[in-house]
Amino acid sequence: MNGRKLLLALVMAATPTAVSAQSTEVGMASGLSVFTAEGDDLTIFGLPGDGLFLPTANVYATFFATPQLAIEPHLGVVVVNGSGDTEWVGRLGTQLGYYFSGGEDSSPYVAANGAWIRDGDEDNSFSLGAAVGYRVLLPPGLAVRFEAGYARWFIGGGDEFFDPVDLNQFRLGIGIGGLVN
Repeated sequence: MNGRKLLLALVMAATPTAVSAQSTEVGMASGLSVFTAEGDDLTIFGLPGDGLFLPTANVYATFFATPQLAIEPHLGVVVVNGSGDTEWVGRLGTQLGYYFSGGEDSSPYVAANGAWIRDGDEDNSFSLGAAVGYRVLLPPGLAVRFEAGYARWFIGGGDEFFDPVDLNQFRLGIGIGGLVN
């Protein structure tokens, strides 16, 4: 009888009953972006992806440095092959978010973000932006986030200095992730 109680206690202790404030979220984002440049508009939808130039796969991780402050690295790569040519675009980004209700609960958040893109021609571009969103925590350890954001792009080629251009990105996105402790 004591063995059963000990086994039951161990199983209950190993089963998470609530999401820890220090839980890490790993997920994938998709979304819709509208770019405006010198009077022209371009609309891109990515699934999976966040509508960033090409619908690149975008994976992210959310690490809580404090109960409310999260650091979120993002990574995306796309390879296009056609007519004997292969091109690739790589994206590395980060987001610093403040979750008003913390990482333990569903929460609205605000964030500042930046991204760097490099393509096969060694052209570089980067962006600075902001976002607002809502993260919903669902059992058993799932997270769904809804986000709206803006980014200003700075374009450079090769070793050229990054010049601001009239390239603005307005974005709506959804992310689905899993929580790991």
